[in-house]
Amino acid sequence: MRIRRSSGVLLHVGSLPGGKLGREAFRFVDWLVEAGQSWWALLPLGPPDSTGSPYTSSSAFAGHAGYLERPRTRVTVDELEEFVARHAYWAGDWAAFAGPGAIADQVRFEREWEALRRYAAQGGIRLLGDLPIYVARGGADVAAHPELFQRGVVAGAPPDDLSAVGQLWGNPLYDWNVLRSQGYR
Repeated sequence: MRIRRSSGVLLHVGSLPGGKLGREAFRFVDWLVEAGQSWWALLPLGPPDSTGSPYTSSSAFAGHAGYLERPRTRVTVDELEEFVARHAYWAGDWAAFAGPGAIADQVRFEREWEALRRYAAQGGIRLLGDLPIYVARGGADVAAHPELFQRGVVAGAPPDDLSAVGQLWGNPLYDWNVLRSQGYR
């Protein structure tokens, strides 16, 4: 069996001119096609922290409304209800945390993201997203479900050649025993 080699580019949506999912993202897909690439690797698309890091998101599920090219497009009641029905396990928590308009922004995000995914697929470009392994200590997930996280410990890295004292990231750690008892839902 012959293995087909492929290559791609890592570029975060926020690093595009304008930092949006719209026109410039489509132009980047066009460039990937012209350059003979197969992959677009992306960083997490959730709401970043105050420093812009996508790895301390206030939600493991929500997309960042700041990436929307058209943040004011109309969202119907039917679209809102359908979105909440499909994402019942997190949409209510996000709405309670992020406030009015939060779910409408997620409908808009899904529209723009899905349009970009379809366009990329038509050009033979596969999207490879990085997962937000951790969430923010003060985010929606921890606020809504504190029982899913360990108390008194946070994520970090031990000392190594890059840091003699290690790193303290501050992200809450999941309580895997609790998650297991709930069937990882």
